[in-house]
Amino acid sequence: MPITQTDSLLMDVVKRLETVIVVLIETARPNGKPLPVKDKVRILSSAGLRPTEIASLLRITPQNVSVVLYELRKKKPSKPKPKLLQVSAHPTSESTPQDTGVNTAGPTT
Repeated sequence: MPITQTDSLLMDVVKRLETVIVVLIETARPNGKPLPVKDKVRILSSAGLRPTEIASLLRITPQNVSVVLYELRKKKPSKPKPKLLQVSAHPTSESTPQDTGVNTAGPTT
């Protein structure tokens, strides 16, 4: 299938956008220091780029990108587990009816 003029223009636009992305990611210097590779990978991944695209932009191997992504997922803090209310069937002397949720006053008339 021959490449049309539209295809050629789209490829040119893509190449220019890739260049802009590389310039922005390479010149970002929060606190005056260059971004570490893991932060660059995280940013590009969160923007929706695939590992092969990230590798191409950063000039590293796709395997390196995959390892960085794995480490980022591994270190991602998990959601805190909800605390369950523990109700004792036998209230202790330290428990009050409010603590256990058990009505110890007996039936009301």
